[in-house]
Parts: sequence; C-alpha cells; structure tokens
Amino acid sequence: MDKNDCFVCSKPNISHQGKCVASCPDNWIVNEAGIACREWTLADAGTIPFPFIAAFLVLSVVVLFGMLSKRGVIVNRKAEMRNVQNTLTCILVILGPIKSLATVA
Repeated sequence: MDKNDCFVCSKPNISHQGKCVASCPDNWIVNEAGIACREWTLADAGTIPFPFIAAFLVLSVVVLFGMLSKRGVIVNRKAEMRNVQNTLTCILVILGPIKSLATVA
C-alpha cells in the first residue's frame, strides 16, 4: 500500500480510487455519504419531463392547425369544403412516440 493511499479523507477532500482529491473527475460524482467518488449512471439524471411536455405541445399545435385546413370535396355532385383530418388518430400518433420516449428515460 502506498503512503498516499487513503480510504477516508479529511474534509473538504473526498476519496477517489484510494487517493484524496478535491473534486471528482469527469463522469464521477460524490456518493450519497459525501466521502467518496462513484461513477455517474443514467439513473442519476432523474426524470426530465420538460422535453416530453414541449414535444407534446408542439405536436398538439400542429394537429390544431391541421384541423383548420379544409379541402374541397364533391358530395352529391356539389362542391363542399370539409375537414378531412381525423383528429383522434392524430392525437394518438402524437402520444405514441412521446410515451415511448418517456419509457426510455
């Protein structure tokens, strides 16, 4: 064992791979006890709802503007303006990918 090796460091230093350091290196964070460094994991990111909410709002606006557009169709030999968008299907198409992304995070 090297004389510089340590397992418990005096404050404010923390232990990293047997050495006392002032801060953890890249991709490492201080453990829950605050005395040593541990590798960063994806679970440390926590829940990030903002991107999913933003994606839902943007895609919802696209659906709403799609509802405003109308096409000319011929019904019983008369030309009519109709909304040909199936709104429920559009909403389901929006929610599917967002739900999948939320599951991944």
